[in-house]
Amino acid sequence: MRKFLIGVAIATSAGIHGLTLLTSSLIWATIYLSIAQVEYTRIANPAGEYEAVVTYSKIHHFIPGMPGQGSDKSGTISIYDREGNFYGSGSLDFIRNGYGIEWTENGASLPFVGEWNFEAGTYSYWSNDGQQLIVEQIRK
Repeated sequence: MRKFLIGVAIATSAGIHGLTLLTSSLIWATIYLSIAQVEYTRIANPAGEYEAVVTYSKIHHFIPGMPGQGSDKSGTISIYDREGNFYGSGSLDFIRNGYGIEWTENGASLPFVGEWNFEAGTYSYWSNDGQQLIVEQIRK
């Protein structure tokens, strides 16, 4: 009887530890998939000096969708220069909207996202309530 109880205790302990490890692994996998970014596309300005990089969260690979809805994911657009210097980023409701970027003489503009001024080193966007223009000094 004593050997049986010891066996049950060991099996129960192993089961609890296994479930704890499995739960912990699933939590960390979910966090990783939510944070990790996948590159969707790169769009260079005509002179090739700057590049817009559109990314989305890796977790979207595991969310089912209908055929043709691959670009319906939300994401981010970020702009870098040739040396890899960051010039700011904005949120995209749909990653396909990144193709709407317009390169200007001094920067770039994307409707409903923001405007970049490379010479001034600023990124401008509207607040969530649409009442205030926010200007961030990204580069000096």
